[in-house]
Amino acid sequence: MKKSIKLLTALAFCSAAFTVTSCIEETMPTDFVLQDELDQSPNSVSGMLMALPASFNTLDARTGNFGDYAIGYGGLMHIRDVETEDMAIAFSDYDHFQPWETLDEMGDNMARTQWLWNYQYEVILSANKLIAAVKAKEEPSSLDLGALGAAYAQRAAIYLDLAREYEFLPNDKFSGTNSDGNNVTNLTVPIITDETTEEETKNNPRVSRDVMAEFIENDLDSAQKYIPYLDANRTYGNDRTLPHLDVVYGLYARLYMWLEKYQEAAMSARNAITLTERGNGYAEATSVTDLSDCFSTVVQVDENGQEQVAYQILPTSFNTMSSNKWMWGVQQTSENSTVTSGILNWTSWMSPEYSGGYAGAGAAPCIYLPLYNQIGSYDWRSLFWNSQDLVNPGVSQKFQPNEGNTSNATVACAAAYPLMRVEEMYFIEAEAIAHLSPDAGKKALEDFINNHRWITDERVNPRGEKYTCNATSPDDVIREIIFQKRIELWGEGQTFFDIKRLNYSVDRTQDGSNFFDDARFKTSGRPAWMNWVIVMTEQNSNNALVGWNNPDPTGSYTPVAGN
Repeated sequence: MKKSIKLLTALAFCSAAFTVTSCIEETMPTDFVLQDELDQSPNSVSGMLMALPASFNTLDARTGNFGDYAIGYGGLMHIRDVETEDMAIAFSDYDHFQPWETLDEMGDNMARTQWLWNYQYEVILSANKLIAAVKAKEEPSSLDLGALGAAYAQRAAIYLDLAREYEFLPNDKFSGTNSDGNNVTNLTVPIITDETTEEETKNNPRVSRDVMAEFIENDLDSAQKYIPYLDANRTYGNDRTLPHLDVVYGLYARLYMWLEKYQEAAMSARNAITLTERGNGYAEATSVTDLSDCFSTVVQVDENGQEQVAYQILPTSFNTMSSNKWMWGVQQTSENSTVTSGILNWTSWMSPEYSGGYAGAGAAPCIYLPLYNQIGSYDWRSLFWNSQDLVNPGVSQKFQPNEGNTSNATVACAAAYPLMRVEEMYFIEAEAIAHLSPDAGKKALEDFINNHRWITDERVNPRGEKYTCNATSPDDVIREIIFQKRIELWGEGQTFFDIKRLNYSVDRTQDGSNFFDDARFKTSGRPAWMNWVIVMTEQNSNNALVGWNNPDPTGSYTPVAGN
């Protein structure tokens, strides 16, 4: 039987009478490697292998004039971050992410909702094509098997994202029963594999958390089996735009935290740390990012002959993979459509220093000031934000434009950004341990902060003060670990999952809030908006989804005006 995959259905209409913001055509983005091209290539597997990282860095022009958020995986990360309380975007007419901050039209008939769904399934499609191609070979080579492992890992990563984004969890606005009278609690998304037929996609229901977890775990098991062939490959073994065995263990760790399997999560995180720090195959070892990776030390002597120390951001801060400090990342190049666009890329949104981008034009990403004010006095991560900026207090300087270039788009926007860092594994390990033994989790946290994030220079910290976790209850220990993780991974799209998983509130109304008025929400527990809504076009093409959508969170909260 000939098998095919049908993921998308074009919008049947585009009318000002409806709330759809733009027509969406049934075309694959140009940065993806197309199947016809691959079939004509003698090196089709290697081509499909490199299509995996290409799928993370894809400009989607189908969303029209209001879709400048559709920049690939970096856009997803940004959306998840602005849905927390951690990232306050300076109010600006240039902020295309504002609807996610203000709960403006989050329903199933919106182009922005369409993109969230379509894009992630397109990334899965890239993995499915590769898996099918290798399975079809009678005698796959070692590269074929390594590529197969990478495809399983990337498919697992995206399904894990989708599951946690779309899984309905009860909140302060909606119970598990939707407006159709159906209980959607713990339902995730439909599973589409390399073996799914077109006919099967027409009646493909949302699967439960348990079914999805088993599927993802099986994909990771396959990745674990085959990806060592990739790690040992001289051409691809050191390419951190591809997942390697340490990333596979990192994905296991994320999966088990979602499932509250804390022993397994701690073990997987430790395996990821061990593998990362010794390297995989021909890959160079990575390590924890330290102060010198991001800042230069400037020493001046004052009038009393005392040395005064200051720190200056380096032009290579969080924009390069050359040092192998990241487990997995996205590399934008000068040839990418996202870069050639000048403004539709990660740097444009995350580097206010770049004058040609949206952040530089006013939509600057800032840390939530009440969050910033909790950072320890000698924690060098506080240097990533300028709390004294008069225009945008708390503005970020963490993600520098490439080479520190502030004006040339071809150079500035050809930057990298992280998908997974070993630091995340330390925090997963600490939290997982804390669920089992709070004192042990507290010690793991203190060890990490003091060893890797605390300024010990006696000229700055003359009394040799150390970080101490003052939490006493088990819940407070976990909250402190999550707080430190939020600071560590600010801007990297992970806090969303922790808030939703742990049923934490989002409060943008605290004293000193730098959120603009229309985004100042306060929830009681996880926000309703973190249960994403499935698009109408998918319901039109997949009968099993009709009546089984998540409630639309649009307008479900009233903003609290600032003082």
